[in-house]
Amino acid sequence: MNNKELEYELTEQEQMKKGKYTKGFYAVFALCVCAIGIAGWYTYADVKNYMNHDKSPEISITASEPVNEQAEVKLSGIENENTDNEDISENSDKEEIPSEASTVTSESVRSQRVCPTGENKKIISEYSMNNMVYFETLKDWRLHKGTDYAADKGQEIYSISDGLVSAVVKNELYGDGVELEYKNGFKATYYGIKPDGNISVGARIKAGDVVGTVTEIPCEKGSESHIHLEMTKDGQYVNPETYLNNTDNPFVILDGYLHEIRERIVLIDFHAEATSEKRAMGFMADGKVSAVWGTHTHVQTSDACVLPKGTGYITDLGMTGPIHSVLGIDPQQSIGKFFGDPPVRYNAAKGPCKMEGCLFDIDPETGKCQKAESVRLI
Repeated sequence: MNNKELEYELTEQEQMKKGKYTKGFYAVFALCVCAIGIAGWYTYADVKNYMNHDKSPEISITASEPVNEQAEVKLSGIENENTDNEDISENSDKEEIPSEASTVTSESVRSQRVCPTGENKKIISEYSMNNMVYFETLKDWRLHKGTDYAADKGQEIYSISDGLVSAVVKNELYGDGVELEYKNGFKATYYGIKPDGNISVGARIKAGDVVGTVTEIPCEKGSESHIHLEMTKDGQYVNPETYLNNTDNPFVILDGYLHEIRERIVLIDFHAEATSEKRAMGFMADGKVSAVWGTHTHVQTSDACVLPKGTGYITDLGMTGPIHSVLGIDPQQSIGKFFGDPPVRYNAAKGPCKMEGCLFDIDPETGKCQKAESVRLI
């Protein structure tokens, strides 16, 4: 065999070796590289947030198509298809449903809570169910079951949330008033007001609608002009101020959303610090959503399961990144931070990596989870 023939044979063998990997292989390889890069970026972002001690729990809610495709609303970007060509105006008396039920934030909840006296809030006597309060007019001590808000006689008083008029009341001690029912078992009674002309039992009102004007409260005539607001939750007295100010609470936000949910498959990513928060969120949502998982700690938990009412759950998915690391970063750099080293840009740890997560097997017809299984690839 001469040199040219040998060179040709070697070249042909090299080409055959090169041809071992198809175009499909390189396409999949490129996607894997992209996926690893994206995962690394998100791991870095999470590490940065964690090391900055951002401990505010967050909820991310993802929903599938609505159960009732004829609903006269837009859900998750899916336009309503009214196959019966009904005139929507005929149903104008129906309760309005938010057009973007899949997006719920603390801002949206906050906009549904209004101070009963408007922007100028002044509390002259706070809620007190643990300590007796002296009533100047009655000359005795007793529990104060509500909150007193300063308001001039004749001033308009507003509903603090969306609700339903359940009663127009007259009380010997607190005078005339209006009782409203709100979502999730809350009731509010506004005392010391003359009901507005539009107020009648069964009427629906919105947050900020006028419920009446200030008159007087017989048992508290010795105080400056005000209204007395009492609230109950499932029959138990609660502090009205807690209700008004509890708009950043992820449990309150989710609870409000669950009463408006129209989608069949709903997935919740709960970004929180404490395992107790995540466990409590899982049981609160059990049977109402398809799956709940926790994130933020970067350490996978071993409690993947289906909760009693059909919701898949795991306390923390874990992370994708270097195995021998502190939340994905160089261990020595993390240790230095706890010794007081000045802030520097984080460096990803080197070495073998892992990918963690959880697989939820969800029935598309019922939205219930049938199986939950943690995943770890090394």
